[in-house]
Amino acid sequence: MARGLAAAHEKSITHRDLKPDNLFITHDGHLKIFDFGLATEAVETAAGGSDSSAPTRAAVTDPGVVLGTVGYMSPEQVRGERVDHRSDIFAFGSSPVSPDGSMLAAFKDDVVALYPLNGGEPRTLDDVPASMAVIRFTPDGRFLYVKEDFGRSARIHRVDIDTGRRELWRTIGPSDPSGLDVIYAIQISDDGESYYYSFSRTISDLYLVEGLR
Repeated sequence: MARGLAAAHEKSITHRDLKPDNLFITHDGHLKIFDFGLATEAVETAAGGSDSSAPTRAAVTDPGVVLGTVGYMSPEQVRGERVDHRSDIFAFGSSPVSPDGSMLAAFKDDVVALYPLNGGEPRTLDDVPASMAVIRFTPDGRFLYVKEDFGRSARIHRVDIDTGRRELWRTIGPSDPSGLDVIYAIQISDDGESYYYSFSRTISDLYLVEGLR
């Protein structure tokens, strides 16, 4: 995956939607990166710098419009700001590969599946629907953390890789959930004792200002 991204970045192309759904492992074990539909191409500016907002196709995105997949988007992408190859690197670090490098957790139809990186058929985790976001493997590779959106909070489940069964690990969310849009960029420590996350919210207030006409 890193070599594929490097090849795109060498041509000044930023993918902007790197996630397991857009990764395909061929029968001979090669990984291919698909769906460059949201990609941008950096173009040289008059000042000698580069502008990565130029689309690779005739799809124009307005400033402030958020495109991508929550859970794999960098903070600047979530905020609708201009992104470059560093956002792809952030998404690459969010891709759930097992500690021993033998498998990738990705989606297959309507469930999460484990894809062997040396080729072969994926093994589905039927207790983990594709509506859940994959976070990471535990350091020993025995469990997989996944996120379920739950009202104004998020439920973190821990999935047993051998049995495919999941159990609730934590329910997380801000102390003030007013206007909460989404919880994303969840990070869990190796020992499972601590975690942190980001979230976005929309607050709408109506103000009455005296003296305005």
